Amino acid sequence: MDNPWTDLPRSRPYVLEEDRRAVDAHNARAADRHRFQLDLMPEPFLGRRDAPVVVLLGNPGYSIRDHEWHERQDFRHAIRANLEHRRDEYAHPLLDPSFADASGSRWWIGRLRHLIERTSLRIVADNLLVLEALPYHSDKFKGAHGIPSQNYTQHLLGEARRRSALLIFVRGPWMKRDPGLANYPRLLETNTPQVAHLSPRNLGQEHFQQVVEALT
Repeated sequence: MDNPWTDLPRSRPYVLEEDRRAVDAHNARAADRHRFQLDLMPEPFLGRRDAPVVVLLGNPGYSIRDHEWHERQDFRHAIRANLEHRRDEYAHPLLDPSFADASGSRWWIGRLRHLIERTSLRIVADNLLVLEALPYHSDKFKGAHGIPSQNYTQHLLGEARRRSALLIFVRGPWMKRDPGLANYPRLLETNTPQVAHLSPRNLGQEHFQQVVEALT
């Protein structure tokens, strides 16, 4: 399946032409906290497409500070390289130490801290793939229907299942989209629903160790 994100516009608004009608319809009726922030480059996925560990989430979040980072050329370059599956220095761009003060980077470092301590920043950055159910940033997640680019993200999930990747479900409508996912033998869920901290407490010691082994 062709990657639609190679056609992302080079300037704002950052929305795929094929998504525009559905995105505009969503934003026209959504509350402010659910509205897609199209001044920010989308993050439908983060990391190496063939990574051994895959985290399933809802959509990328939003902070007012995100705007200053998405104005930086080096940051936009890293996000676009990720969107086009081009290997940058860090496969997960928000784990690049150059962007450590970005709100998205701080969020991810916090959620992955225990895995980084057990392995290394480089190992986690290079061996973990994040899939977002919706690609566009918003303050709070709310489902949006009929966004065509979602099909590509679903394709990446299918690839992960075929290579027997370790999947970690955190949140998002993944089970509704793919009812067979619940029976996938290498699917883990966090102990506290919706909480994305990948820690021994939130995964359980045994499952946390399973993630460490998959990463390494």
